[in-house]
Amino acid sequence: MAYKAKKTTKKNNAMEEALEVVSKEATTRLNVEVPESRMDLLKLVVAGRKMTIREYVNDLLGESLEKDVDALGLKIKN
Repeated sequence: MAYKAKKTTKKNNAMEEALEVVSKEATTRLNVEVPESRMDLLKLVVAGRKMTIREYVNDLLGESLEKDVDALGLKIKN
């Protein structure tokens, strides 16, 4: 029983630390409908990479946006 409590505490602490990092940046929720076949593939890929769907989608979106910004010659305001 103590082992489970210790494991849960570590997991909760890790989640709190991750939320602190994420919460420092302003975010916007994006709701998207995904076909079931793609969702099944997404779940397989995410499980293989040991990531969350949110992390995977944010990584892909970031990479895609960087490529598009470069391709379109856009300037980003910092």
